Amino acid sequence: MLFRSEGADRSELWALCVATLPVVVAGFLLKEFVATYARSALVIAIATIFFGLLLGWADRAARHSDNRRTEIGMRDALLIGLAQMFALIPGTSRSGVTITAALFLGYPARTATRFSFLLSIPVILGASLVMLLSAPEAHLLSTAGKILPSLVASAIFAYITISLFMTLVRSEEHTSELQSRPHISYAVFCLKKK
Repeated sequence: MLFRSEGADRSELWALCVATLPVVVAGFLLKEFVATYARSALVIAIATIFFGLLLGWADRAARHSDNRRTEIGMRDALLIGLAQMFALIPGTSRSGVTITAALFLGYPARTATRFSFLLSIPVILGASLVMLLSAPEAHLLSTAGKILPSLVASAIFAYITISLFMTLVRSEEHTSELQSRPHISYAVFCLKKK
């Protein structure tokens, strides 16, 4: 279920806003640093493995918790938002790191996954806006013509994906992502040697 009562939706909207702010500020301040120093194959491989292991640890901890909270509080939203800043490091899954943070904060997997996917909406919108504003003025209209249809398509598919994925997270496990990360890291190392 994506939408709830009006009061709960309003509270969640504020939580999403709070969780989005840290990555916006960090992206603005650290954009050049990340582009210069954090794009090596070694960094990507290490980040992939490290955050995958962290997700596995959080998943196990959450399975032993009987917490059934369904609403993300403002303090926790800020902490999840701070964790999302690590997604600026190539090789770090944005959804993975935010789900990890929510699990460590004691939320069940279903709540963590739902909030993480909803949090992707303002991130996609913000990235699209940055691309639009970064385009040369002479190409602004053509850039907007390319971005807007993609944005609409992304929004539609994001909604469908969230709806379908939420029906699959009943087992509260994230083993598929965890199992895939060592293979991804190995592929990155192989590409680095070529």
